[in-house]
Amino acid sequence: MGIGLVDPILPSLAGKLHASPAQVELLFTSYLVVTAVAMLVTGWVGSRIGAKRTLVAGLVLIVVFSALAGSAHTIGQIVRHRGLLTMGLTALLYNWAFFTVLGYAPFPMRLDTHKLGIAFTAWGVLVAIFAVFGAPRLQSRFGIARTLYVNLAMFGVDVLIIGLFVQNQAVLITAVIATGVFIGVNNTITTQAVMTVAPVERSIASASYGFIRFIGGGLAPFFAGKMVERWNVHVPFYVGAISVALAIAVLSTGHRLLRVAEQNQAAEPAGSREEKEALAEELGSAT
Repeated sequence: MGIGLVDPILPSLAGKLHASPAQVELLFTSYLVVTAVAMLVTGWVGSRIGAKRTLVAGLVLIVVFSALAGSAHTIGQIVRHRGLLTMGLTALLYNWAFFTVLGYAPFPMRLDTHKLGIAFTAWGVLVAIFAVFGAPRLQSRFGIARTLYVNLAMFGVDVLIIGLFVQNQAVLITAVIATGVFIGVNNTITTQAVMTVAPVERSIASASYGFIRFIGGGLAPFFAGKMVERWNVHVPFYVGAISVALAIAVLSTGHRLLRVAEQNQAAEPAGSREEKEALAEELGSAT
């Protein structure tokens, strides 16, 4: 929800705070890097004080620092307040493209705050539909490996289209919304695969996986802004498409792990606890 609320107001923040897109993208960078680091300790904290107390403590921190951020007058103040390995690497490279689109695309879309909100609401609906309904059906029919390879390839093509037609508003908006399909499928299946093949307990695997993913996601929006300043608005999306291609290459080196994940999941009953937890985790992390 935090990302979903911030995304539509990024261009408005840039204008009202007299900040460049690269400076505004520090919001995404600080938010996601802190998220990544926090994932390393939340499991340990939850095991000590309980899941309910951990959740309440997190919500209190969100309220307090959101209020502080709302009272800030410069990007620097907001950033300070928000700031108060095969499968992992593939998630990192994929998230680089994911958050390049999610974090920087609002600027070239040239929409006002309300229209951006509508566009990303449509995007979020697609993420939810394909995470809950699309991913399980595709996985059941084609298997984990084939679904991931094809889905990542299509996502990479979509990001490339965004880069090629970033100055065509209609194509850009359509392509950005369409990424919700591929993101919903990938997030659900990848998380289930990681949790299935991880050689450590779920809390440790989830924390490590989340840390690696969000480090990539945290850095991408800021560097996207810098690439636009240095070259042009097409470049960050080309880099995003290349990162997806690299993710496919890295994933192929762990093909045996994907087969193991398929075998393990085939042995589990439908709607197992692990599957439900992975789905819940992904719906949360995608928004």
